[in-house]
Amino acid sequence: MQHVSSHQILSRPGRVNPWVMLGISLILAVAAIALKSLTQKQAPPAVTTGQTSAPAPSGADDTQTLNAQQRKEIEDALDAASQYMNTDHLPEAETILKALIAKYPDHPDVLRQMSGLHMLFARTVPACECFDHMLELHGGSAADYHHAGVLANMIGNLDLSRQRFETACRMNPSEPEHFKYLAMIEMKQYDYAAAKAHLVQAATMNDADEVIWGTLGEIAFLENHLDIGMQHTKKARALNPANLKWRLIEARILRRQNKPDEAITLLSALTKPDSVEQGVINEIALCWAMKGDPLHAAQIHIDYVNSNARNRRVDSPLAAARYLMQADDLGQARVWVQNALNRDPTNEEAQNLLDQLNKQ
Repeated sequence: MQHVSSHQILSRPGRVNPWVMLGISLILAVAAIALKSLTQKQAPPAVTTGQTSAPAPSGADDTQTLNAQQRKEIEDALDAASQYMNTDHLPEAETILKALIAKYPDHPDVLRQMSGLHMLFARTVPACECFDHMLELHGGSAADYHHAGVLANMIGNLDLSRQRFETACRMNPSEPEHFKYLAMIEMKQYDYAAAKAHLVQAATMNDADEVIWGTLGEIAFLENHLDIGMQHTKKARALNPANLKWRLIEARILRRQNKPDEAITLLSALTKPDSVEQGVINEIALCWAMKGDPLHAAQIHIDYVNSNARNRRVDSPLAAARYLMQADDLGQARVWVQNALNRDPTNEEAQNLLDQLNKQ
């Protein structure tokens, strides 16, 4: 049975995020949050003037019309489903919750728990839809809207995710996590100005969060504000020296500052398993190419392939081929293009490189 991972990566479309976050790179503990929430039944939120709870839409809350017998029926069924979920008997839990949904389709506790079950089955779309339906009908807490933002991000609905995190921020403006996660979504939408503003706001509440400073460092790198990026990244590294993602961003900044030797030294100090991460291999090779030695860059990738026989990805074979072409070693370039095609016969980049080689 497939279960959802406890961590979800917030990465930009079409880009390899150096943070296996958050490894945010910023981290979303969705299944854990869902399981915790589903084992704690929640009363419908009351209409208040406070910041931490959103009122239910007018006329949406039908839980007040239930009689005592119906309430007990729901409570007993949810308890039984929770026990099944906590002991990994998910099909049994689903049977119970489907019956409840059929009878009480708009009950907030039923919707909440069904969303949690969908997450345990790794059904992110229905999990998001179910939880969001609960919020639309009954409102919720800032934590609920934060969770809804996480779910919407997981299904790629960035606009909805941003709206939910913005609501969480408005409802509880003293919680830095809401602003940090909102900034992650804004980064994915390339709205760096908004992301920076919300990260700075989060930092005023928690200046010891490595993710806040590391993310500010990455944004500065992306905007080519290298000195500022180095300052923020070094602060993130000081907070957590063992975190590879901050070291990798620092190396990228050093390369952008035309300091490839310093970047190589920084990354060469790593030990396994960090030293054999694809991102590290890519960056070291880029630095050697920047130093005018594409053959050495190619060899970095060749050594990586030869020492990782179980890795069937085409990244390093293709990179080796490109560097060998730069060095005019077309024979070896053809060997590594073919290596990539053996791994993935439909790879378009490998086919294009082979076509280029055939024309020379």
